[in-house]
Amino acid sequence: MITYQLAFLVNVSHSKKKIVPVLYVFGDSTVDAGNNNNLNTLAKANAFPYGIDFNNCSTGRFSNGKTFADLVAIKLGLPMPPSYLGVPKSERHQVVTGINYASGSCGILNSTRSYPNGTNNNLNPEKYADYLLEQLASLIKKIYDLGARKFVKSRVSSGIVAGEV
Repeated sequence: MITYQLAFLVNVSHSKKKIVPVLYVFGDSTVDAGNNNNLNTLAKANAFPYGIDFNNCSTGRFSNGKTFADLVAIKLGLPMPPSYLGVPKSERHQVVTGINYASGSCGILNSTRSYPNGTNNNLNPEKYADYLLEQLASLIKKIYDLGARKFVKSRVSSGIVAGEV
């Protein structure tokens, strides 16, 4: 999977034509660009040592530098998508090359306490995994219905949507 992603990015970087005009990022801490800085949560990465390889500045990324989503944006010839909550509400409509909605410690469900039938007693792990995949597919369909057409799925916990919307 990683080899395929790197091969895809190498091919993109040599392309003269822009493959996609915009990059939307959804996911958890692996691609969060600082949204959690603006949330009332303990899951924050806005202090040392986070960001020591990113101009020695903590940005809210849960890494020492760029995230996978940042690298994808660079290879696509796009600016790194700003964190949604880091852009003032009055300016969000002006962001035309993409935005990052990822949030550290998020999940597929609105609440990690949400289980099918409201209980986790005697929960079959396979059925729960199927339930989570159904929920994820439903969310991806909603994004598709809004106009997104090209998707990159880097792993189960994080996702990137690139395309025309």
